[in-house]
Formats: sequence, structure tokens, C-alpha cells
Amino acid sequence: MHDAPVKELAWIPEMNLLVTGSWDKTLRYWDLRQQNPTWVQQLPERCYALTVRHPLMVVGTADRNLIVFNLQNPQSEFKRVVSPLKYQTRCLAAFPDQQGFLVGSIEGRVGVHHLDDSQSSKNFTFKCHRDGNDIYSVNSLNFHPIHHTFATAGSDGAFNFWDKDSKQRLKAMLRCNQPIPCSTFNNDGSIFAYAVCYDWSKGAENHNPSTAKTYIYLHLPRYNYNFVTVQGGDQAFVLCGITFFYLLPVVILWQVPFDWRYFINQTRWSGDRPEFSSFSK
Repeated sequence: MHDAPVKELAWIPEMNLLVTGSWDKTLRYWDLRQQNPTWVQQLPERCYALTVRHPLMVVGTADRNLIVFNLQNPQSEFKRVVSPLKYQTRCLAAFPDQQGFLVGSIEGRVGVHHLDDSQSSKNFTFKCHRDGNDIYSVNSLNFHPIHHTFATAGSDGAFNFWDKDSKQRLKAMLRCNQPIPCSTFNNDGSIFAYAVCYDWSKGAENHNPSTAKTYIYLHLPRYNYNFVTVQGGDQAFVLCGITFFYLLPVVILWQVPFDWRYFINQTRWSGDRPEFSSFSK
């Protein structure tokens, strides 16, 4: 058992072990068939965040330490770096290719960090989960298992989808009325689940049990042809489907008598229209 609260845990299927990180400044590896840990790894400070993408594991601690482990040799540190963000680490997410990781902080900022020093030119940070002068914590980072884009969720009650390679925000979702403390994709990325509840960021004095209910929502990410991945004979089917989808309105409109087409061209739509803006960094 740990001597202080357990902050993070992760299952490592390749090793058939559970790893837990605690405020007692240790990592512990557990074989669930045994009562005692198989290994106890000392940390320089309290564990705040942890991410595993075998063989890569990254642990964020107090004092902005980011400790990298190679799980093929988990009993020693592979590398230790200082967070590129100026404030307390809140969450981590390893790259799907194990070449680096994302780090989020309480300052509404995310850092993209590569492990190889030769790739340091690709490292960058960006702001997110802000509203004017109000700054919110980034609570969760998750890579999509197929497309390798990623999602951020924060104490502003919003979650956004991003592409680190093009340095663009792909989609900003409407805000919930409470913070989002955690989120995740399912195994094929067809569902994005997130919890909505009070996250204690404003202390116990702002906690109202009568209104601070906990909810779990399921979001179905929408796909368009830019994200379709096909192989072999499926390509022709997908291309025909895309062509049909875009040409169908044109064919229907062409069947409308000329006078009606003229009327439609001269008439402006009234009422609210969806707002589509270019993605911002």
C-alpha cells in the first residue's frame, strides 16, 4: 500500500502489471495476484500525472519534473526534464508512436515535447481553455487511437480536438455548465467519454452538494472524408459515396423548373445559420 493518497494509476498489458503513482513520492508496480508490489520506484516529488504507451512511461511530479521511463528497464530513469510549462503539471499523454508526449498545466496551456533532442525544433506550447482574462486548468489529454489527433478537456467545461502536426484546432465544442475533470476515447475512437462535475479548483467553500451533481457524457466524434482510411477495394466505394453525396443536391436542384431556380438564387436564407470559422491555433 501507499503511505499517502494515490493520484494516478495505469494498467500495462504488455507487462501484466498495474502501476500506481502517489503523493508519497513513489511509483509502485503491482501483480494483481500478489498483495505486495513487485517494485517500488522512488520519485523526486509527489506524483501529479502519469501516462503509459509501452515501452514509454512519463511521470509528472511537483516542482515541474517530468520523468521518462523505458519500461523495458523500469527500475531506472531513462530521462528527466523540466516541464516546458511554467506552472503546475496537471495531465500527460504519450504520443502514439512513443516519440514524445503532451503535458497540460493549470495555466490553460499545453506543451508538445519530443524525446529526441534532434527533434527539439518541433517542440512548442499553445494556449487553450481560456475565456478572455479567465484562465482554466487543462485536466485531461487523450490521443485518438486511429487518427492520432488529440482532445483536451478543462475546468472551463469545454473539450476541443487538435492536430499537433498541423498545429491547428480541429473542433471546439460547446461548454458544459461545470468543469470536465477527466475524459477518454474508447478503443476504436468512435466514442469520446467525459465526466462533468465540480473539480474543487475553487476550494470547498464553492462546493454546493445540491447542485454539484456528477454526470458522464458520451460524444460521438463526427467523421468526414478527410479522416476516412480505406484499403484495397474499399477505396472505390468510398470515393463513389463521397461523389454521390456532393453531386446529389446539384442533380436535385437541376430538376427544379427554371423559375424556381431563379427564385432560390434571389432569396437569402433567414434565421440563424451554423457558424463555421477557420480553425485557430
